[in-house]
Amino acid sequence: MFTGRFEFGGRKKCEEAIEKKGGITPNTKSVLPDLDFLVIGGKGSDRWSHGNYGKKIEAAILKRREFGKPAIISAALWGEALS
Repeated sequence: MFTGRFEFGGRKKCEEAIEKKGGITPNTKSVLPDLDFLVIGGKGSDRWSHGNYGKKIEAAILKRREFGKPAIISAALWGEALS
């Protein structure tokens, strides 16, 4: 799952890159317990305010405490892994 804005391109382009490598992207915008990764765009989001983060990140942190996942990774790390 992706949140924020990405140098790589729009969310659809990011999802297509995952699917080309055989990965699965969620059909929901909600962070569910079976989510493995939340990738945070390097450009952030206009909706994030000074020092705060978005609802997806908050939900991912709570799910991670309860279920041990998802991993929360930067767009830069995701891009390296994608190569």
